[in-house]
Amino acid sequence: MSTPTSTKWTVSAALLSKRKQPVAPPPSDLYAEWTLDQLRLECTSRKLNVKKNTCKDDRVKLLTAYDENKTSVELLLQRQRSSSRRVEEEETRRTRNCMFRLLNVLFSERFFQAFLASGNQLSRSELDQGGSTFWRDIAAAFDALDIEFDSVISDDAVFDDVDPSQTMAHSAAKLQRMWREVAGKFARAEAGSKKSGDNSNDFWDFCDGRADVYYLHLWCEHRGSGREFCAANLYADNEDDSQKEGMHQGKTVNRKRRKTSQADALATLADSVAQIVASEITKAQEETWKEQALLLRDQRVAHKLEMLAGILQRTKEEVSRLLQVVRSRTDASSDNEDEVDAENL
Repeated sequence: MSTPTSTKWTVSAALLSKRKQPVAPPPSDLYAEWTLDQLRLECTSRKLNVKKNTCKDDRVKLLTAYDENKTSVELLLQRQRSSSRRVEEEETRRTRNCMFRLLNVLFSERFFQAFLASGNQLSRSELDQGGSTFWRDIAAAFDALDIEFDSVISDDAVFDDVDPSQTMAHSAAKLQRMWREVAGKFARAEAGSKKSGDNSNDFWDFCDGRADVYYLHLWCEHRGSGREFCAANLYADNEDDSQKEGMHQGKTVNRKRRKTSQADALATLADSVAQIVASEITKAQEETWKEQALLLRDQRVAHKLEMLAGILQRTKEEVSRLLQVVRSRTDASSDNEDEVDAENL
């Protein structure tokens, strides 16, 4: 059965092969139990500039100090990586409740008018400056402990398992992306509900099973406004094109087939236009968000590098001090040996 090797042993096989006399790896993690040859090889492996005649005790102290400082740096890096992972996870994770809380904030007395005025529209100057403060204010309210946003406005069974008070923290950019998502679904549901030939009066039938889309519909009804804004003004003046058919005179045709085909074509065209516009807006804003994220990441990296540089500088100074102590003791020992030799002569 082979003897276990110390976890602190970093000497490579290539370095061992350069020695005339073989040196076995130490089995213990205690430097005090290592031989002088093992300590010498370990110092060489770690590129510590130690004088050849440095005694065993001084080498033990030097390696111990090196490990302590290295462990501190590794722990700092591990904490920073863990913190970074937590931030990324919080940014990407999203509960079922998050969208409902966002809609509560957007349609609240505090933000509703500002939302209709500028919540989904950014000027070029605002984009250049990193976006309107509106969504940063929304993010702050979303994360705040405010009971105003903690409940749903309907007792419909579809919301039985929804609790807007239980959410994750999200950035302003993430919340704006969430709004665009539900607004796009709402626009398609609104278009479907206005099709000629559909007999259903229940908006839920057009929500494709999305409770958040239906919740947006209820908020628009509750406020009595905002529906056109949320649906991207697909139908001006709350009127669809099929209602204008009676204004035109022409040949007698199968009106049922004509109304259905025209409504389908208009709905498809409206969807296509909405998707194209949303895609163009998304591309422009995504570029802005990427630039912001890169700038923030660079600032954090610079701060971490400054901290690490300080730690490494202190480590270097400590190692230099220990080396100086070792050299001083070695020089003193050499002087004593010279004095003894002189007396013997």
